[in-house]
Amino acid sequence: NTSQSWTCIFSTKYKQWGAFSYNPEDDALRVEAQPYTIDYQEYLEYKISSDGVENGRITLEWETKAVDLIVQTDPLKSFQKRINERLESVKENTKWVLYLQGAEYLVDQNQELELALEWAALSESLADVAGDWNDQYYPKSYIIGHVYWVKSKIYKQLNQFDNALIYLEKLKRVQGDFTFYEEENEVLNIDEEILLLKNLD
Repeated sequence: NTSQSWTCIFSTKYKQWGAFSYNPEDDALRVEAQPYTIDYQEYLEYKISSDGVENGRITLEWETKAVDLIVQTDPLKSFQKRINERLESVKENTKWVLYLQGAEYLVDQNQELELALEWAALSESLADVAGDWNDQYYPKSYIIGHVYWVKSKIYKQLNQFDNALIYLEKLKRVQGDFTFYEEENEVLNIDEEILLLKNLD
């Protein structure tokens, strides 16, 4: 009957067959949804589709009925939680790299730019924390340049072009055998970005 809503139940007993041993105490989630009529579907089928980064849809189809369950997520909140969990488990002398990765993700999503700036600043300030540097990572000179690149992107998105320019010029001055500027200038057009910012400032 498509005139009445259905109650869709997610159970913690995922291995049970059918509803013969159904117990409401095992419910994990109950969702009301409106069924609709479809062309005949012989076998029960579930479909999962995306409606963007924050929304998804689970569709159940069987015989002539279907129902959609809308799923909403908060990816930024989940991402921040994962960053904070990782920070508790990594060594002190590598936390700055995790803050860098978090800041770059946020600026690339153009979300939470103030938090991105805070994380980038923490990355910059923690770069010199004492401790051996593991050779499996890029050299520090490269990563420090990467920090400056991310900070410049954040400042640019915040329309603080003078600060963005300051960090690009700091990026160019980083010394080392393997630097971010030397490796990425051709790909990222860092020199062109400097000229652009000078014209915007």
